[in-house]
Amino acid sequence: CCDPFVDEPHSEYVPLPRVDLPPEHDGDCRGCGYCAERALASRRYVQLSDGKFRCVDMGSASDGATTKVTMHTLVDPGTKVWTLEYAVSFADIWASESYKAAGLPEKAPVLALVHPKNPDMVYFFVKDQLVGVDLRAKEVLEYETHKMIVPENARVFSYGLLPMELPPALSAGNCSVRSTLP
Repeated sequence: CCDPFVDEPHSEYVPLPRVDLPPEHDGDCRGCGYCAERALASRRYVQLSDGKFRCVDMGSASDGATTKVTMHTLVDPGTKVWTLEYAVSFADIWASESYKAAGLPEKAPVLALVHPKNPDMVYFFVKDQLVGVDLRAKEVLEYETHKMIVPENARVFSYGLLPMELPPALSAGNCSVRSTLP
């Protein structure tokens, strides 16, 4: 991390928080079935939200049968200490009326992004849906079919998304954004 707005930026290494791994994880990620099955990009994501770094990780819940999502916040980069904000089992989210009303399957999702202003909101890919879950309330607040072009038998990942809040000078009506790609 660093403050890019100071005259002489200085980078500081901040290790990511430790997370609970599934019981069968042997510590050697090259031979771990869990890590081979779920690419790191689909289960861990670090992003700024509400001005702080948030690290979201998906792993197995203590019962080993369901998936859980945790979120840690780096409150002060100088201390290099991550604070656990949430540890939510997807069984709790699946049991919510909002999840049932959305008609979504009880299937381990793929981590997509954290809302850039509201760290309670984390988005996941569930089949062809982008699903917004309020981790504090353990409820689905929004869902919509994503329109990303994904090759057959491929999976979507968070690295294809760039969540941000546009500054007022770039918001709708103030400028025109054009692609320079062919």
